[in-house]
Amino acid sequence: YSHQLVSTIMQEQVAACAESVEMLKFGAYICYAAMIICLIAFVALIIVLAVLIRVRITKPIEDIEEWARMFRDDYCQMSALKYNGEDEIQEISDSFNIVRDIMREHKLKNEQLEEALEKIRTEEDNKKLFAQKLYKEKKERASIASAAQHDGLTGLYNRRTFDDFVNEFVNRRPGGKEGTLFLIDMDNFKNVNDTLGHLAGDEALITLAGAMRVVFPGGYLGRYGGDEFVAFIIDCYSETAMERFAGELCRKMNKQF
Repeated sequence: YSHQLVSTIMQEQVAACAESVEMLKFGAYICYAAMIICLIAFVALIIVLAVLIRVRITKPIEDIEEWARMFRDDYCQMSALKYNGEDEIQEISDSFNIVRDIMREHKLKNEQLEEALEKIRTEEDNKKLFAQKLYKEKKERASIASAAQHDGLTGLYNRRTFDDFVNEFVNRRPGGKEGTLFLIDMDNFKNVNDTLGHLAGDEALITLAGAMRVVFPGGYLGRYGGDEFVAFIIDCYSETAMERFAGELCRKMNKQF
């Protein structure tokens, strides 16, 4: 009987132990499940925090850095920074957008000003070219007219122009004034050409023309041809004045030769 009692007690103890083991296993499973759930929650929390950091902090800062880099290159081509929030990142973004808008407006005004200045410069250049063209044409016409009126060697009036001036004065007689006509030639001029050559003869004629300009300032001076020269002096009609002009011209020429 005692042997059977001991066996029964042992069976009861084994059953109790088995039940305890089952309870422990169940508790372990529960702990494992709780740990897994906590781990998953922790990982999910980390992922959420990473996403929030990326969206709210990292990405805006990267965009601002990219925005700042582009600002140095071409700020007018940049799009606005767009963030909706009430934090420091939004304030920085708003500040950058304000700066960009101001700089874009400033650049636009500068471009408009440059266009206006370029238009003004173009118009001024066109005016200068037009004025230069007119001046050149006027100078050419004046040169042609001067060449038609003056002797090519001495620069004095040629015969036709001289006669026209004198005839006009005689016909109009402004203020009832009178004048004196000097007929001038060079003695032995042919010998100069024959002995020294035509270049020396030309120099002699040019020298006489220069002396006439000094002696008869303000008068009509001309070359009729060869060594024949003429001078018409207004308000000179006394013999004393005539002799004085003629004597001074002869003295200058004698000094030159």
